[in-house]
Amino acid sequence: MLSVDKVATELSLSTRSVYRLIKKGAIKAKRVGGVWRIPRSELDRIEKRGLEVKG
Repeated sequence: MLSVDKVATELSLSTRSVYRLIKKGAIKAKRVGGVWRIPRSELDRIEKRGLEVKG
C-alpha cells in the first residue's frame, strides 16, 4: 500500500490532484487508520493504462 505522497510523486501530480482522483473514483484507494492508501497494483494499472476520469 502506497501513500498519497508517493503516488503523486510517481505520477508527477500534486497530492491535491491525487485526492481529487480518489474522490472521483479514477484511483482506487482505501482508508487505513484514517489515511488514504493506494495499492501498488493500482499504481501499476495507472502507469500501464493511464487514468480514466469520469465527469
